[in-house]
Amino acid sequence: MAFYSRGLWDRLSHTRRHLAAFVGADPESTALVANATAAVEAVFGSLDLEPGDEVLLTDHGYGAVRFAAERLGDRTGATVREVTVPLDAGDDEVIGRITGSVRARTRLVVIDHVASTTAKLLPVERLVASLHERGVPVLVDAAHAPGMLPVDVTRIGADFWLGNLHKWALTSRPTALLAVSATQRRRMRPVVVSWRQPEGSRRPRSSPARSTTPHGWRRRPACICSARSDPTGSAPTTTSSPPMASASSRRPWPGPATTARRRPSSSWPEPTRWATPG
Repeated sequence: MAFYSRGLWDRLSHTRRHLAAFVGADPESTALVANATAAVEAVFGSLDLEPGDEVLLTDHGYGAVRFAAERLGDRTGATVREVTVPLDAGDDEVIGRITGSVRARTRLVVIDHVASTTAKLLPVERLVASLHERGVPVLVDAAHAPGMLPVDVTRIGADFWLGNLHKWALTSRPTALLAVSATQRRRMRPVVVSWRQPEGSRRPRSSPARSTTPHGWRRRPACICSARSDPTGSAPTTTSSPPMASASSRRPWPGPATTARRRPSSSWPEPTRWATPG
């Protein structure tokens, strides 16, 4: 029974550090969550909105995100508004349409990295910079980006970034990350308050919800290693196609599957992130 309590939080922190490095995020600002929808709920539940405030979405957004935003509006009196972005719009037009829709009381803009409904790729780094110039916080929904595209959360610079690892990164469900910028960390409220709450802000970032089995999270770095086609840990520098491994190479790096699975987490090699183009 000691396995289920003694040292568990240290092992989860170790996992969080590896997974955060995989997407270029600060481990101290990154939380393990069940999926992107749960991450959105954590962000929306931490916003202090008032009647007349506004949350801006695009017509490429995920349906569950819109439902969550509408519930947030019903609860706070805030308005949810949608920006139309043509499917064939270039980056400059995308930025112009979204930033041009910002109003004085826009409190959050939600943009997709890769849209789930249309597969449109948005210029998230440029969008975040443009919106920050207008003083507007940004949530980047990157549910489909990790493992499909090179991701550098720190470089993107969003106030809130979330991504699933059980899609293109080939980990098992439920595994996702929520990264929060240093300026926004203080405002975050855990969706579930449990026994670790009195220990302060460090523990809740590793604390799972009651509906999640935390022990499975410890295997996720090995799952990501399985997806790499190059045993050195590098990845293609092009975004033209997902970096998928062949069936014969889908084993935990650096050795045979039977050996790597038995290797304790403390001896995993330091993670290597995807290379960034340019």
